[in-house]
Amino acid sequence: MAIASDQATSSICSHCDRAIPSSNIDLHYAHCSRNLEQCKVCGDMVARKYAEEHFLSTHAPVSCSLCSETMEREILPVHKGIGKVSEFQELKQGRMSVAEYEAKFAELAQCSTYGGYRA
Repeated sequence: MAIASDQATSSICSHCDRAIPSSNIDLHYAHCSRNLEQCKVCGDMVARKYAEEHFLSTHAPVSCSLCSETMEREILPVHKGIGKVSEFQELKQGRMSVAEYEAKFAELAQCSTYGGYRA
């Protein structure tokens, strides 16, 4: 099957920078420029009707549920991880901290019974 030479060549769309068969470039450009826009943050081509949704779900700053501080979305998991460690270290139940419970458990474990027999 022979391929026409104009179909075998491609052109770069000036709107989305994608290689498009030369025979389709005019139709593609009309559709592309009407329906797509480039995200100003990441550079991805996004449907115009979903551009705001893309920004909000991908790039908009978020608030930490632990301290209500606003930060970049990429930083949040690290921030929460650090916050959870300090929250755990300061955790108390009644009058004892986690470290005190751990020490008490180790002390009691030495005197525990195993299978009805004292270990």
